[in-house]
Parts: sequence; C-alpha cells; structure tokens
Amino acid sequence: MNLMKKSLAVTLLATLTTTAWAINPQVNTENNNIISFNTQVNQSVNHNLWEAKLFIQKEDKNLQQATTAVNKNLDKALNIIKKNNEVEVKSTTINTRVRYNDDNQQEGWIVNGEIILQSKNNIALSKVLNSLNGIVAIESINSEVSDTALAALEDSMTEQALKQFEHKAKVIQNTMQAKNYKIISLNISTPMDRYRPYQLMRMTAADNAETPILGQQKTTINARVDATIQLIK
Repeated sequence: MNLMKKSLAVTLLATLTTTAWAINPQVNTENNNIISFNTQVNQSVNHNLWEAKLFIQKEDKNLQQATTAVNKNLDKALNIIKKNNEVEVKSTTINTRVRYNDDNQQEGWIVNGEIILQSKNNIALSKVLNSLNGIVAIESINSEVSDTALAALEDSMTEQALKQFEHKAKVIQNTMQAKNYKIISLNISTPMDRYRPYQLMRMTAADNAETPILGQQKTTINARVDATIQLIK
C-alpha cells in the first residue's frame, strides 16, 4: 500500500460564508409589525479525527478452539498497535454465537473479535492498519471533526450569526420605516448542535482489497439564528 507522504495538520478553514437571507420574511397577518426570519453562517472544516473498526472471525465445532484462535489474533494485533502512540484503542470485544446447519441443528460455534481504533493522525492510523494486514480485517473507517475542534469554533460562529441577525433586523426596521424593534423570540443553533460524522469508506474481508489510504475529508458546519421581532412604529 502506498502511504500518504505528507503529515496531516489539522486545519480549520477560516472562511465564513453567510447564507442568503429569505427574500420574503414571514409577516404575521394579524399583526403586521411582527416578522420572523433566520440567518446563518457556514464554515468549511477539515476532519481531524479518524476511527477504524477491525474484526476477526473464527468458526469451529469446538468453542474453546475458536475462542483461543480469536484471542491469539487480537493479542497479536494489540501488540502491534501499542507500538504507535498516536493510535488509541477505544475498545476490544468478543462475541460468540451458535452455528447451525441446514436442518437447524447446532454444529459448531462462531466467535467474533472486534477492535475499535481512534487517531488524530491519519498517516499514523494508515501505517497501523497496513501492519495489521492478514491479522484482522477492516469493517469500516469513519472520519469526523472532533468535539474539541467544534467547541473552538462555536463561540466565533455564534457571534457571527448574531451579528448577521442584528444587521438583518436593522435592514427590516429601516425598510419598514420603524423607529425600533423588539425581540420576541431568538433561537440559536450552534455547530455542536448540528454536526454529524461522515463515513469515509467501508470495507470487509470479502473485498480482498489493500488497506486504504485515509484521505482528508471536509465538512461544512454552521450556526443559525431563528428570530421573531416586533417593529415599533
């Protein structure tokens, strides 16, 4: 497998873009001094956290032999993983179930072992996955923006969204020739509220593919303000 040659630096793209305002704000027909509208700011952010789910499966008529085989591979994999301090083992589990034949009679056991890895360095994780080739298989790989990175952006994006709200409220006030306005309701949705992870790729042992190079993914996060104001004539 060809590994990425450049180390990933977590980069938060600082370009903010403002979603276009609604052309026709919602006006309460019973009281035309009450207007509802929204404003939103968006920011493109590089993913900086990767998670890989690995597995090993053994089938045998003897439960102990199947379990021993799975444990042996899991221990071998964990010893390799521990050599890289940039890759964290989040969890390891073993599940056992009965294997049935076509007549629905028990004929053996199926034992599954699972390891979940997490890393903030996609190059380090790629190297570890490459070294585990033939020991465990890759079930899935996910990338996302870490909670720490989102929290660092939350205050600035919320501030930007509120500034846009104030600007739009003033535009509406001036356009409607009102002396001032009063906030009736204000709801703020932050990046931490709205962000969801992204599944980078999915592979199984049946794919017989090389260990993947973990690329750089991006996502767009946003902060939004939904507001209702009353114009003071």
